[in-house]
Amino acid sequence: MKQLIAHISLLVDDYDKAIKYYTQQLSFILVEDTVLTETKRWVRVAPPGSAGPCLLLAKAANPEQLSRVGNQTGGRVFLFLHTDNFRRDYDEMTKKGISFIREPVEAPYGTVAVFSDLYGNLWDLIEPRMNENWPAMLFREALTSDISQIQLVRNSVKENTLSNPALVTDKDCEDYLERRGKGWVCEVNGEVVGFSIADLVDHNVWALFVRPGFDKKGIGKKLHDLMLDWYFSQTDHVIWLGTAPGTRAESFYRRAGWKETGVHGKTEIKFEMSRPDWLAIKMVF
Repeated sequence: MKQLIAHISLLVDDYDKAIKYYTQQLSFILVEDTVLTETKRWVRVAPPGSAGPCLLLAKAANPEQLSRVGNQTGGRVFLFLHTDNFRRDYDEMTKKGISFIREPVEAPYGTVAVFSDLYGNLWDLIEPRMNENWPAMLFREALTSDISQIQLVRNSVKENTLSNPALVTDKDCEDYLERRGKGWVCEVNGEVVGFSIADLVDHNVWALFVRPGFDKKGIGKKLHDLMLDWYFSQTDHVIWLGTAPGTRAESFYRRAGWKETGVHGKTEIKFEMSRPDWLAIKMVF
């Protein structure tokens, strides 16, 4: 037996109004618009690149149906829109004025935010986590034997780059791992693809980087959480970090709950996290 869900009916109050919204605001594709009768059309739209079911825009035909427009699920999230790039789509939708009623969070299944369409239907915008076709990820404490691969990751990133890679030596890495603090790595197929290091001496995040090509998989978030859990198990002192403005790293730390407190160095933004704030964030997420 082979079956599939071909269409999902979405009640609307006007065909053209709905088509304009879903194709212009959400960038959906108008798959079909066929006139059936003087009052009824067969209108299907779908997300770009989708091979799944279409949304069938069904115009309400009586007062009872009209009362259900925008509330087909009694206030629960109705539809789930997957994306291959959450930040791209979230930023674009925000620019177009789409209302996000729940801000982005990192959930076990992916990055997600909830938005409301023109009728009030609730949607999840989701970038799913790495699926089962990806190799398994191993998170563990960093060892001094990892330093060569840690350096490769550090020098492969495109943001917060070192003006001179020689400024951070293998001896520096060993000092932070063995004497000043502790680090963690993520391994995929035996290779280090991300790492984080916390410094108990200066009470800061010395490093948190993920190799290009392995971002948006939850690796940075997991390394971040492991690091902060350990740090606040050792001290109640506020931890801080500096990062360049206008970077994905800045957005990451803001979403993770860090508070901007000033400037570090000449141009970097300084963020801080307290133990009570971290515990409160963990309770929410």
